[in-house]
Amino acid sequence: MKRLVVFIIFFSFFCGIVFILVRQSKAAAVRGVLSFKMAKLVSEWDAQGVTQAYRKVTMVVSDTEIIDPVVNLSLQDSLDGAAEPSGWGGEMTQAEKGPSAWKKLSSRMNRTFFRGSMAVVGNTEFSGAFSGVPDTLIWCHRGTATVSEEEMEREFVKAVLKASEAGAEVRIVTHGYSAAPALKAVNSLKDVTRAGRGVFVSRLVAVNMNRAKLRKLDPVYFRDFTRMRNLNEWVNIWPPPSGGGARNVEILSPSSDGVKYSSYEILQALGVRERVSIREIAQLAKELVQNVPAMEQTLAYWKQAAAGVRNGTAPADTGGPKGRDYQREAPEEEFPAGGKPPPRL
Repeated sequence: MKRLVVFIIFFSFFCGIVFILVRQSKAAAVRGVLSFKMAKLVSEWDAQGVTQAYRKVTMVVSDTEIIDPVVNLSLQDSLDGAAEPSGWGGEMTQAEKGPSAWKKLSSRMNRTFFRGSMAVVGNTEFSGAFSGVPDTLIWCHRGTATVSEEEMEREFVKAVLKASEAGAEVRIVTHGYSAAPALKAVNSLKDVTRAGRGVFVSRLVAVNMNRAKLRKLDPVYFRDFTRMRNLNEWVNIWPPPSGGGARNVEILSPSSDGVKYSSYEILQALGVRERVSIREIAQLAKELVQNVPAMEQTLAYWKQAAAGVRNGTAPADTGGPKGRDYQREAPEEEFPAGGKPPPRL
């Protein structure tokens, strides 16, 4: 009888601990990260009297489990048409291919019992490029150990809705698998209206991601997936595999359905010559989402500037996408007045 009483007491104590841990973990998901920061930013805008015309937010989500080594690049070889060297990320890492069965179980256990927050403290090397930039929300996570894909999708939905209700322009930058829940979130909002208007995302840049990898992550959902009408521009940037992969920057926009560029050409145009790391790629993503010209025109300008380098002439530096050396591929009105050339990295 005494043993039974001890067992009941121990079991009750154990269940109580489990209940507390589960409750704390769920509270972290309810509290959120992007949605919490977005609500705070909207309050600041309201307090400062910022008009809707000047409300622009950039949401940056980065995975701490992605390893991005520094790689020596033979840029000139690739520009001469030879096979390109191993990219800045080389072959896909295990983190990029997806977690193992054991990793999935471990992550689920962590999210269920031991999660204090859906974010980790500090920045990754990638997100560090955006640190201190006004109206930029940064969320660093540890793979799926701190947040599941479904939870991340809900966070994107809540944050984008809050931004839309505040009349803000939304730009998203993802680093790793977070591109999948970001795209799913935007797609789920394509028929939603707020204050009599639709919910839109102006730009999305997905680093370490392309459409082929999206289909591997979720074959059913992304099998025939295309850019949705409430996403104006979408750029994928991924590391080419060892021994080749000429074009690893892809843009999807109303006038460009999967036009691809070489990251080596772009980096050459931006002044990178021998070594490139995730810092340069992050800076590239930063310039794409924050430049005044549309991403489509910015990429085309950089490609043209790289052609000048390849031909032994100086890059077109006469006003950037509005300069006289740029062969326009879009109507003049697509460029706001006072456009400036994309800066060097």
